[in-house]
Amino acid sequence: MLRFKEWTDLNQGTDPGLKRQWEKPDRKHGNTFEDVARPWHGRNHHWSEVHAGRILRSLELQVFPRIGQIPITDITTGDLLVPLRITEKKGNLEVAMWLQQRITGIMRYRNI
Repeated sequence: MLRFKEWTDLNQGTDPGLKRQWEKPDRKHGNTFEDVARPWHGRNHHWSEVHAGRILRSLELQVFPRIGQIPITDITTGDLLVPLRITEKKGNLEVAMWLQQRITGIMRYRNI
């Protein structure tokens, strides 16, 4: 059963579901992929300092320039594949695999 506020929104021609989507914190504050990736990186305390530096550097060089400024709620699967395909074309298949793992971790972190 819809709540009174949702009924009111419907009567005014506003879709309550779309309104809730718009009010999500990511959309409201305009969080970009990079804005979500940096806290994801910072909360992984089990990495050594050297490994954490390598991860951040790979994101800064290969991911952020291509999709870092896109709002996280607007990113499509195709957008996520761009840095991976570029890295694969250079012949760095292992690096592409690592980037895929990191991008997946960031997107999962966003949904927590």
